[in-house]
Amino acid sequence: MAQRRVVRTFQKTNVLKNLTVRDNVLAAHYLSGREPLWRTFFAGGARARIERDIGESADGILSLVGLEARRGIEAGALSCGELRLLEVALALGARPRLLMLDEPAAGLNTHEAEALAALLRRVRAERVEAMLLVEHNMALVMSVSDRVVVMNTGEKLAEGTPESVRNNSAVRIAYLGRVD
Repeated sequence: MAQRRVVRTFQKTNVLKNLTVRDNVLAAHYLSGREPLWRTFFAGGARARIERDIGESADGILSLVGLEARRGIEAGALSCGELRLLEVALALGARPRLLMLDEPAAGLNTHEAEALAALLRRVRAERVEAMLLVEHNMALVMSVSDRVVVMNTGEKLAEGTPESVRNNSAVRIAYLGRVD
């Protein structure tokens, strides 16, 4: 899927905890298939160029997600919020056109979720053609999305702009238990 530039994150973070933060992002670049891996097995200009380009890209992604200062530490030493950011960085390493995020705010406090929302807005604007977000944090969903689909017990309950969904009485009853 990554070679087709469709990339996803997982509700449970899925990083290589024994590698450094930067090495995780480098691994994502190599596994994406954007450059044939065999080219890096040989010495010479092609290998040096590929490694330089991938390194610069990884460093740019770490800067984008705010982990540049943590690049040399093992991923296992990161906080929950930093692991979420690293998982977004891994996904971006594969240069997705479609980025699918499964519960990216799970385990985050309000401040971390707001920072994640700001990052996702920037990623959507600068790095991907489309983003699919499965998330229960409605403040994050509403601040990031152009279009929202609300599911309830496996059925589509509502679809539309964040504002129209926010004002939908069926959504309010299902999720808040009342209509005010």
